[in-house]
Amino acid sequence: MLTKLSLKNSSIVILLTLLVILAGAFAIPRLGIEFLPEIAPPVVSIVTVYPNASPEAVAHDVTKPIEEAVSSVPSLEKLRSVSNENVSIIIAEFSYGTDMDKTEQRIVQEVNKIKGDLPDSIVEPRIRRFNMNDAPVISLSVTSKGGRSETSRIARDVIKPEIENIPGVASVDINGLAEKRFEVTLNPDKLKDNKLSSMQIVQALKANNLTMPGGVLDIGTKSIPIQTISRIKTKADLENLIISVSVDDEKLKELQTDALKNSQSALMKAQANMLKKILGAQQKAITQQMQEMLKGISSGKIGIPPGMNMPGGSLPEAIPRGSIPGTLPSGNQPGTVPGGTMPGYPSEGSQTSTAPSTTQPGEQPTENKTSLKIGSNQKSNSNQGSNSKFASYEGSGSGSTSSLLVSSSSMDSFGSMGGGLAGSSSAGSLSMLSMGGSSSNSDIPIKIVRLKDVAQVSEAYDFGSSIYRMNKKPSIGIDIRKGSRQNTVAVADATVAKIPELERKAGSGTDIVVTNNQAEYIKNAINGMVREGLLGALFAVLVIFFFLRNLRYTLVSAISIPLSVIIGLVFLYVANISLNLFTLGGITIAIGRVVDDSIVVLENIFRRMQTIDEKRLTNIIIGTGEVARAITASTITTVAVFLPLGFVKGFVGELFRPFAYTVTLTLLASLLVAVTIVPLLASKLAPSKRAGHAGQDTFLKRTYISMLKWSLRRKAFVIVVSLMLLAVSLALIPSIPKNFISQSNTGTFTISIEMPVGTSLSTTSDVASKIEDILTKDERIESFRTVIGSSQGSFASGGGSDTGSIFVKVKKDYKDDKARVVEDVRKRVTNIDHSAKIAVSGAEQVAGMSNTIEVNLSANSYNDLKAANAVLMNALSKVKEISNVKSNLSESKSELWVEVNEVEAMKQGLTAIQVAAAVRGAVNGESATTIESGGSSIDVIVRLDKNRVKDRDTLASLTLLSPMGKVIRLDSIAKVGMANGPVNITRINQERSATLTMEPVIKNTGAASRAVKDAVKDTKLPAGASAHVGGVTTMMEEGFSSMGMALVVAIVLVYIVMVGTFRSLLHPFTMMFSLPLAVIGAFIALFITGRELGMPSMIGLLMLVGIVVTNAIVLLDLVQQLRAKGYAAYEAIIQAGSTRMRPILMTALATILALVPMAAGRTEGGIISAPLATVVIGGLLTSTFLTLVVIPVLYMTFDSLRNRFGIADTSFAEPSEIA
Repeated sequence: MLTKLSLKNSSIVILLTLLVILAGAFAIPRLGIEFLPEIAPPVVSIVTVYPNASPEAVAHDVTKPIEEAVSSVPSLEKLRSVSNENVSIIIAEFSYGTDMDKTEQRIVQEVNKIKGDLPDSIVEPRIRRFNMNDAPVISLSVTSKGGRSETSRIARDVIKPEIENIPGVASVDINGLAEKRFEVTLNPDKLKDNKLSSMQIVQALKANNLTMPGGVLDIGTKSIPIQTISRIKTKADLENLIISVSVDDEKLKELQTDALKNSQSALMKAQANMLKKILGAQQKAITQQMQEMLKGISSGKIGIPPGMNMPGGSLPEAIPRGSIPGTLPSGNQPGTVPGGTMPGYPSEGSQTSTAPSTTQPGEQPTENKTSLKIGSNQKSNSNQGSNSKFASYEGSGSGSTSSLLVSSSSMDSFGSMGGGLAGSSSAGSLSMLSMGGSSSNSDIPIKIVRLKDVAQVSEAYDFGSSIYRMNKKPSIGIDIRKGSRQNTVAVADATVAKIPELERKAGSGTDIVVTNNQAEYIKNAINGMVREGLLGALFAVLVIFFFLRNLRYTLVSAISIPLSVIIGLVFLYVANISLNLFTLGGITIAIGRVVDDSIVVLENIFRRMQTIDEKRLTNIIIGTGEVARAITASTITTVAVFLPLGFVKGFVGELFRPFAYTVTLTLLASLLVAVTIVPLLASKLAPSKRAGHAGQDTFLKRTYISMLKWSLRRKAFVIVVSLMLLAVSLALIPSIPKNFISQSNTGTFTISIEMPVGTSLSTTSDVASKIEDILTKDERIESFRTVIGSSQGSFASGGGSDTGSIFVKVKKDYKDDKARVVEDVRKRVTNIDHSAKIAVSGAEQVAGMSNTIEVNLSANSYNDLKAANAVLMNALSKVKEISNVKSNLSESKSELWVEVNEVEAMKQGLTAIQVAAAVRGAVNGESATTIESGGSSIDVIVRLDKNRVKDRDTLASLTLLSPMGKVIRLDSIAKVGMANGPVNITRINQERSATLTMEPVIKNTGAASRAVKDAVKDTKLPAGASAHVGGVTTMMEEGFSSMGMALVVAIVLVYIVMVGTFRSLLHPFTMMFSLPLAVIGAFIALFITGRELGMPSMIGLLMLVGIVVTNAIVLLDLVQQLRAKGYAAYEAIIQAGSTRMRPILMTALATILALVPMAAGRTEGGIISAPLATVVIGGLLTSTFLTLVVIPVLYMTFDSLRNRFGIADTSFAEPSEIA
């Protein structure tokens, strides 16, 4: 039907073909290029940084609470955690098929619920999903002449912003950065003098460096938000930051004392001057009166008063005190004047009130309430008693009281009299001295304490806890990650192209080196597979030409290859699937198969054109129709075998599903091309040569027919030999190496350094330097990158100052000899330092996996765990199939502990958290705030002098300031001791555990796993301890189990398809016997080539299920057609064999030769394609030959049995109408 339709509408078919080509031209350049498919395993990591915390503190305060929260999330399969110093890492693994968007949201919710129970000093937990392509696409190393701080500036301020602007870049991470920071070093003595604590300093810094919303103000029709801003920007701002403001008690006391002295002196001087003036005036008046009295006496007008004795006494003494106006009564204090006013002597601004004097000579004068007010600042008695802005001075006198009130606003100018003097003539009247003229609060002496008064502020650089070197030179590492669905190659290439520009902007002396480039490996792998695919296509075309000996027919048949591949690639673009190792591998593998349908169609058309005298179009339509059912059935069976992959759960299904999609679409496209475009092109291009072609009766055909006839006469012998070959091949399985996925060879290896626990960073660096010297002298080494310690908060952190790694890259010329290079380096560096454990590993990860074997160990107690770990480490070290046996149950290290006595602490007004904060601040410093300067953030660290706390004793003697202002020693409220603690704490499913890791030294990972299992089984562990082998062993077991099930399902599906096609239960069963015939060649090929039986090989076996039955279908389909025409079984088999031998051989050889370049495995993509191609080639070789012989024998056998038991055959059918 489709053939007739395409022939009738040739213009439309040609137009559609051109549209497909144009679509390919548009889509192919836009395909994303990756190394692996976009796999998102259902894994979520939770990384929480807990600065300055021990592993035990991290486990107790952070890891356990988060684990408990996450454990309630549905579909959780496994929960692993590692509590290192300063950081908690939790890995939550969920079932495949879980909705990870909802799961991630649920985890965030659960963590937020318990966030209030976590320590205040933790960094916000970082929750993120794991992605196979989340590794850096390219890594750089930066060195410069300016030292580490200058290199850090260049990396942070010059390189990072430029790279972030490259399209497709998601993040740029800098490692080994020397971070600028401000260090505030506190002076304990000055803190004590000012009654301040370090916590108050931290709080003051935080409170004065903020931006706080102040609400929203409605102005007219607009709502304008208000921001309250207080920013610290410079070092000077820090130094001048006001920490506290208070009344200066000492200065206030001094000022009050000085004021009193000055006021008394001023008062006395004023009174003295006044008295002097008064007495001077009175003396003049007295003299005048005396003179007048004497005149009166002498004239007789006035007599001498009674009691006045002139002789022996002076006249003044005879005058009664107070009898003369203006004289001072004996009982009055200075400053009061009885008897009225003294004319002519009022002070400036004074007010006087007078009353007539009623004093008579010889009488006591009546008290005259005359008030003399001097100055303008007068206060009433009642007000003075309650006004706190005045300081009062109380003097003493005979029968009277004098008060002095001082305005606080005049404290700074006590030396100048700015007011006046007021007095009262009555006893108990108020004397007031006001100095200044203002009574505001500013008069109080204020004590302002600035940060520079109690601390030293300095600029410093934090070099972190790691050292980075590139080829022995100090360097800064930069990792660049791409965004989701971004093109790895495009991002990496754009970064490499920008390096010269970055070096120019950074200045002379700056070198930027690429240390790792995924694009380089991807391009090599992709280009290699493309070359292999093109070479395979060429081989397939040559096979067609060899059999047909006609260039036109060869070109018509070959057209199916590019068209099918283009359709497959367009599908990848539409489905948003990247071109990667697996999808390209699927297309490359399919190249040999896509031409099969076209070969069968074209060969049958060619045969009819050569032998049957019919019209061209008739021959084309009939020729296509004769094989339409066969090629449809064979294509559907080949496609059907991939359906089970869609139901394979776990990592294997996710990894190979894009491969299956690609092969399926490409093969379906090849079927469409075979029944539409190939007949159309044949009608236009094929020659009209008629019957009588001399090449029909070939030597190959005659030889095959003779062999077939011989086999049909000796059916039992043929069947027995076939079974023996099958048994031999199955016996080879134990000798075939097994793994999950073959290890790639990027020409890199790793040297790991493990020093005794607690070794300093510099000591570990010295050991690494010795290894670097050896690598520098090795001409086979291209470059190496050294990392000592780890960056705080890094996901992979866990290595401390006592660990290091050197990543080595081998020159391309020695890449194939990497194993020898690794072994040579291992011999030279392993014993370079007696205190170091040095391991050299050539293992490389593929698809995020390595071939590392793990043993998970658990026990009832930590002591039992340690004992079991020691016993098992000893046992595994004796297994010769493995090396580099390590345990994450680390050695213990010494640590100081502080146990707070809460009762004693509370007596001093302190809590445990305050004590802990004080200890942390004293030892490591406290991050108080962050200053934004020049586009970068600068941390402000508050700490005591670095050398103040040196050991247990100095820690115990650390002094703290209580809220009451009392200075107390740490050991008065807490116990300070020393104990051994772990370097890290590992937990699996919330139980304390240990994980032992090891690497196979042999190619056979399966054999190494068995050896490890045997060793674990034979080791007697302490009671309550158990061990389980995992890692790549578990992945292999799960993978082989899943693929084994997929094979069974695929076989069943193929049988169902053939039953539906041939409408018979018996003959499809006959065809299925071609499968064990393929197994013979597959296992023999793996054994001969030394290839591993892994997941790619299992995919090859899966493909064989669909491919090898194709030959049987093509052969037996014609047998059934001939039987339907009345042929006997023997004659039908001979005729069908003679007719179908050539297309069967053509398709088989085309597929085999197309796969030969891939089977050679000379490119990086060979880790997937090489074992797969090897299996398919071996299986096709044996199945093709045996199918042409054994399947006819089995057909005859089953047909005889059917006849013997009288079973009707309903499978005879006419050719399919699909054409």
